[in-house]
Amino acid sequence: MFQSTGKLKRLSVKLKQQVMKTIWLIVFHIKAGEFNICGSEVEFGKSGEHPAIEIELSEGNKLTLTGKVDRIDIAETEEGKYIRIIDYKSSNKKIKLSDVYYGVQLQLLTYMDALADDDLIPGGVLYLKLDDPVLKTTKNISKEEVEELMIKSLRMNGLILSNARLIEAMDQNMGTESNVINLKVKKGDGYSNMPTVTEEEFEKLRKHIRKTLHDIGDEIMSGNIKNEPLKRKGATTPCAYCEYRLICQFDKDLGNKYRYVNELKDDEVLSRISNE
Repeated sequence: MFQSTGKLKRLSVKLKQQVMKTIWLIVFHIKAGEFNICGSEVEFGKSGEHPAIEIELSEGNKLTLTGKVDRIDIAETEEGKYIRIIDYKSSNKKIKLSDVYYGVQLQLLTYMDALADDDLIPGGVLYLKLDDPVLKTTKNISKEEVEELMIKSLRMNGLILSNARLIEAMDQNMGTESNVINLKVKKGDGYSNMPTVTEEEFEKLRKHIRKTLHDIGDEIMSGNIKNEPLKRKGATTPCAYCEYRLICQFDKDLGNKYRYVNELKDDEVLSRISNE
Protein backbone atom coordinates (compact mmCIF):
# COMPACT_ATOMS: atom_id res chain seq x y z
CA MET A 1 0.00 0.00 0.00
CA PHE A 2 2.76 2.46 0.94
CA GLN A 3 4.32 2.05 -2.50
CA SER A 4 1.14 2.77 -4.51
CA THR A 5 1.71 6.50 -5.06
CA GLY A 6 4.58 8.97 -4.84
CA LYS A 7 3.00 10.63 -1.81
CA LEU A 8 2.67 7.34 0.05
CA LYS A 9 6.24 6.41 -0.86
CA ARG A 10 7.49 9.65 0.69
CA LEU A 11 5.33 8.99 3.75
CA SER A 12 6.80 5.50 4.02
CA VAL A 13 10.35 6.88 3.92
CA LYS A 14 9.50 9.49 6.57
CA LEU A 15 7.93 6.90 8.86
CA LYS A 16 10.96 4.61 8.54
CA GLN A 17 13.28 7.51 9.38
CA GLN A 18 11.21 8.39 12.43
CA VAL A 19 11.13 4.78 13.65
CA MET A 20 14.89 4.43 13.25
CA LYS A 21 15.52 7.75 15.07
CA THR A 22 13.23 6.65 17.91
CA ILE A 23 14.96 3.28 18.29
CA TRP A 24 18.34 5.02 18.25
CA LEU A 25 17.16 7.47 20.93
CA ILE A 26 15.72 4.75 23.18
CA VAL A 27 18.98 2.79 22.94
CA PHE A 28 20.89 5.95 23.92
CA HIS A 29 18.61 6.50 26.94
CA ILE A 30 19.01 2.91 28.13
CA LYS A 31 22.80 2.98 27.73
CA ALA A 32 23.02 6.32 29.56
CA GLY A 33 21.44 5.01 32.77
CA GLU A 34 20.49 1.98 34.81
CA PHE A 35 16.88 1.62 33.74
CA ASN A 36 15.84 -1.33 31.63
CA ILE A 37 12.62 -1.76 29.67
CA CYS A 38 10.48 -4.39 31.38
CA GLY A 39 7.16 -3.93 29.64
CA SER A 40 5.46 -2.34 26.64
CA GLU A 41 1.73 -1.87 26.10
CA VAL A 42 1.20 -2.96 29.70
CA GLU A 43 -2.47 -3.24 30.63
CA PHE A 44 -4.11 -2.84 34.01
CA GLY A 45 -7.63 -4.05 34.59
CA LYS A 46 -9.78 -6.41 32.51
CA SER A 47 -7.43 -9.23 31.47
CA GLY A 48 -4.27 -7.17 32.07
CA GLU A 49 -1.35 -8.29 34.20
CA HIS A 50 -2.12 -5.59 36.78
CA PRO A 51 -5.44 -5.05 38.59
CA ALA A 52 -7.77 -2.17 37.76
CA ILE A 53 -7.94 0.90 39.97
CA GLU A 54 -11.14 0.76 42.01
CA ILE A 55 -12.46 3.78 43.88
CA GLU A 56 -15.45 3.61 46.21
CA LEU A 57 -17.87 6.43 45.47
CA SER A 58 -20.74 7.82 47.47
CA GLU A 59 -24.01 5.88 47.85
CA GLY A 60 -22.31 2.53 47.27
CA ASN A 61 -21.16 3.21 43.68
CA LYS A 62 -17.75 2.17 42.42
CA LEU A 63 -15.44 3.69 39.81
CA THR A 64 -13.27 1.17 37.95
CA LEU A 65 -10.38 2.45 35.84
CA THR A 66 -8.52 0.39 33.26
CA GLY A 67 -5.78 1.39 30.84
CA LYS A 68 -2.71 0.58 28.82
CA VAL A 69 0.76 2.02 29.50
CA ASP A 70 3.12 2.57 26.58
CA ARG A 71 6.24 1.50 28.48
CA ILE A 72 7.53 0.80 31.97
CA ASP A 73 11.20 0.75 32.95
CA ILE A 74 12.81 -0.57 36.14
CA ALA A 75 16.15 0.32 37.74
CA GLU A 76 17.50 -1.79 40.60
CA THR A 77 19.64 0.24 43.02
CA GLU A 78 20.89 -0.13 46.57
CA GLU A 79 17.94 2.09 47.61
CA GLY A 80 15.43 -0.25 46.00
CA LYS A 81 13.69 -0.75 42.66
CA TYR A 82 12.63 2.44 40.89
CA ILE A 83 9.88 2.43 38.28
CA ARG A 84 9.42 5.05 35.58
CA ILE A 85 6.53 5.27 33.15
CA ILE A 86 7.13 6.42 29.58
CA ASP A 87 4.34 7.77 27.38
CA TYR A 88 5.03 8.25 23.67
CA LYS A 89 3.83 11.53 22.13
CA SER A 90 3.95 13.02 18.64
CA SER A 91 4.35 16.56 20.01
CA ASN A 92 6.07 18.33 22.89
CA LYS A 93 4.35 17.60 26.19
CA LYS A 94 5.16 18.60 29.76
CA ILE A 95 3.62 17.94 33.15
CA LYS A 96 2.38 20.99 35.02
CA LEU A 97 1.53 20.48 38.68
CA SER A 98 -1.12 23.20 38.36
CA ASP A 99 -2.91 21.09 35.72
CA VAL A 100 -2.58 18.00 37.90
CA TYR A 101 -4.14 19.90 40.80
CA TYR A 102 -7.12 21.04 38.71
CA GLY A 103 -7.69 17.54 37.34
CA VAL A 104 -6.83 18.12 33.69
CA GLN A 105 -3.56 16.15 33.60
CA LEU A 106 -4.14 12.92 35.49
CA GLN A 107 -3.18 10.21 33.01
CA LEU A 108 0.45 9.40 33.79
CA LEU A 109 0.18 9.75 37.56
CA THR A 110 -2.90 7.52 37.47
CA TYR A 111 -0.83 4.97 35.54
CA MET A 112 1.81 5.16 38.28
CA ASP A 113 -0.89 4.61 40.89
CA ALA A 114 -1.95 1.45 39.05
CA LEU A 115 1.54 -0.03 38.63
CA ALA A 116 3.62 1.02 41.65
CA ASP A 117 3.46 -1.30 44.66
CA ASP A 118 5.39 -1.97 47.88
CA ASP A 119 8.31 -3.40 45.88
CA LEU A 120 8.59 -0.47 43.46
CA ILE A 121 9.49 3.14 44.26
CA PRO A 122 7.75 5.67 41.95
CA GLY A 123 10.69 7.28 40.16
CA GLY A 124 9.02 9.36 37.50
CA VAL A 125 6.48 9.75 34.73
CA LEU A 126 7.88 10.99 31.42
CA TYR A 127 6.83 11.91 27.90
CA LEU A 128 9.03 10.78 25.00
CA LYS A 129 8.48 12.70 21.77
CA LEU A 130 8.46 10.55 18.64
CA ASP A 131 10.02 12.77 16.02
CA ASP A 132 12.66 13.17 13.35
CA PRO A 133 13.45 16.81 14.16
CA VAL A 134 14.71 19.45 11.78
CA LEU A 135 17.86 20.96 13.28
CA LYS A 136 18.91 24.54 12.57
CA THR A 137 22.55 25.56 12.66
CA THR A 138 24.59 28.43 11.27
CA LYS A 139 27.67 26.37 10.47
CA ASN A 140 28.82 23.05 9.10
CA ILE A 141 28.90 20.54 11.93
CA SER A 142 30.09 16.97 12.36
CA LYS A 143 27.92 13.88 12.63
CA GLU A 144 28.68 13.74 16.36
CA GLU A 145 27.51 17.34 16.81
CA VAL A 146 24.31 16.58 14.87
CA GLU A 147 23.61 13.62 17.14
CA GLU A 148 24.21 15.75 20.24
CA LEU A 149 21.74 18.39 19.01
CA MET A 150 19.24 15.65 18.17
CA ILE A 151 19.52 14.12 21.66
CA LYS A 152 19.04 17.49 23.35
CA SER A 153 16.01 18.35 21.23
CA LEU A 154 14.33 15.05 22.16
CA ARG A 155 14.98 14.97 25.91
CA MET A 156 12.12 13.51 27.92
CA ASN A 157 9.85 15.78 29.93
CA GLY A 158 7.61 14.99 32.87
CA LEU A 159 7.89 14.68 36.64
CA ILE A 160 10.48 12.80 38.68
CA LEU A 161 11.66 12.31 42.23
CA SER A 162 14.07 14.92 43.55
CA ASN A 163 16.50 12.17 44.44
CA ALA A 164 20.15 12.24 43.37
CA ARG A 165 20.40 8.44 43.18
CA LEU A 166 17.29 8.19 41.03
CA ILE A 167 18.54 10.93 38.69
CA GLU A 168 21.91 9.16 38.41
CA ALA A 169 20.05 5.98 37.45
CA MET A 170 18.42 7.93 34.62
CA ASP A 171 21.61 9.61 33.40
CA GLN A 172 24.93 8.43 34.78
CA ASN A 173 26.83 11.06 32.78
CA MET A 174 24.83 14.06 33.94
CA GLY A 175 26.86 17.08 35.01
CA THR A 176 24.89 20.28 35.36
CA GLU A 177 22.47 19.24 32.61
CA SER A 178 21.01 15.90 31.49
CA ASN A 179 20.89 14.64 27.91
CA VAL A 180 18.19 12.09 28.80
CA ILE A 181 15.64 14.21 30.66
CA ASN A 182 14.98 17.94 30.45
CA LEU A 183 16.64 18.66 33.78
CA LYS A 184 19.27 21.16 34.94
CA VAL A 185 20.98 21.56 38.29
CA LYS A 186 20.26 24.93 39.87
CA LYS A 187 23.03 27.04 41.28
CA GLY A 188 22.95 26.41 44.99
CA ASP A 189 20.37 23.66 45.31
CA GLY A 190 17.58 21.87 43.47
CA TYR A 191 16.67 21.36 39.83
CA SER A 192 14.95 23.30 37.07
CA ASN A 193 13.18 22.84 33.71
CA MET A 194 10.77 20.17 34.96
CA PRO A 195 8.99 19.52 38.28
CA THR A 196 10.71 17.35 40.88
CA VAL A 197 9.11 16.14 44.09
CA THR A 198 10.06 14.19 47.20
CA GLU A 199 8.69 10.69 47.87
CA GLU A 200 6.30 12.18 50.42
CA GLU A 201 5.08 14.78 47.91
CA PHE A 202 4.70 12.08 45.25
CA GLU A 203 2.49 10.11 47.62
CA LYS A 204 0.40 13.20 48.39
CA LEU A 205 -0.04 13.81 44.65
CA ARG A 206 -1.30 10.24 44.28
CA LYS A 207 -3.79 10.76 47.12
CA HIS A 208 -4.94 14.05 45.58
CA ILE A 209 -5.52 12.31 42.25
CA ARG A 210 -7.55 9.58 43.97
CA LYS A 211 -9.66 12.30 45.59
CA THR A 212 -10.07 14.06 42.24
CA LEU A 213 -11.17 10.84 40.55
CA HIS A 214 -13.59 10.18 43.41
CA ASP A 215 -15.11 13.65 42.96
CA ILE A 216 -15.34 13.21 39.18
CA GLY A 217 -17.05 9.84 39.67
CA ASP A 218 -19.59 11.34 42.06
CA GLU A 219 -20.28 14.18 39.63
CA ILE A 220 -20.93 11.70 36.82
CA MET A 221 -23.25 9.59 38.95
CA SER A 222 -25.17 12.69 40.08
CA GLY A 223 -25.88 13.57 36.45
CA ASN A 224 -23.86 16.77 36.41
CA ILE A 225 -23.12 17.38 32.72
CA LYS A 226 -22.98 21.18 32.69
CA ASN A 227 -20.86 22.47 29.81
CA GLU A 228 -18.46 24.63 31.83
CA PRO A 229 -14.98 23.89 30.43
CA LEU A 230 -12.00 24.87 32.50
CA LYS A 231 -10.03 27.84 31.19
CA ARG A 232 -6.60 29.08 32.24
CA LYS A 233 -4.91 32.29 31.22
CA GLY A 234 -2.99 31.89 27.97
CA ALA A 235 -3.96 28.22 27.53
CA THR A 236 -6.28 26.48 25.11
CA THR A 237 -9.47 25.01 26.52
CA PRO A 238 -10.30 21.28 26.53
CA CYS A 239 -12.86 22.07 23.81
CA ALA A 240 -10.07 22.11 21.22
CA TYR A 241 -9.55 18.36 21.68
CA CYS A 242 -12.98 17.20 22.88
CA GLU A 243 -14.72 14.52 20.81
CA TYR A 244 -18.13 15.65 22.08
CA ARG A 245 -18.04 19.35 21.21
CA LEU A 246 -20.73 18.89 18.53
CA ILE A 247 -23.03 17.46 21.20
CA CYS A 248 -22.06 19.98 23.88
CA GLN A 249 -22.33 22.99 21.52
CA PHE A 250 -20.57 25.31 23.97
CA ASP A 251 -21.03 28.89 22.79
CA LYS A 252 -20.35 32.02 24.85
CA ASP A 253 -22.83 33.94 22.68
CA LEU A 254 -25.55 31.59 23.92
CA GLY A 255 -24.71 32.31 27.55
CA ASN A 256 -22.35 29.41 28.21
CA LYS A 257 -19.53 30.21 30.64
CA TYR A 258 -16.00 28.98 31.24
CA ARG A 259 -14.80 27.86 34.67
CA TYR A 260 -11.80 30.14 35.14
CA VAL A 261 -8.85 29.05 37.32
CA ASN A 262 -5.56 30.72 38.19
CA GLU A 263 -2.24 29.16 37.24
CA LEU A 264 -0.51 27.86 40.36
CA LYS A 265 3.22 27.63 40.98
CA ASP A 266 4.60 24.21 41.87
CA ASP A 267 5.21 25.14 45.50
CA GLU A 268 1.62 26.45 45.77
CA VAL A 269 0.28 23.12 44.51
CA LEU A 270 2.44 21.12 46.91
CA SER A 271 1.40 23.38 49.79
CA ARG A 272 -2.29 22.95 49.00
CA ILE A 273 -2.23 19.17 48.70
CA SER A 274 -0.21 18.86 51.92
CA ASN A 275 -3.20 20.31 53.77
CA GLU A 276 -5.84 18.05 52.22
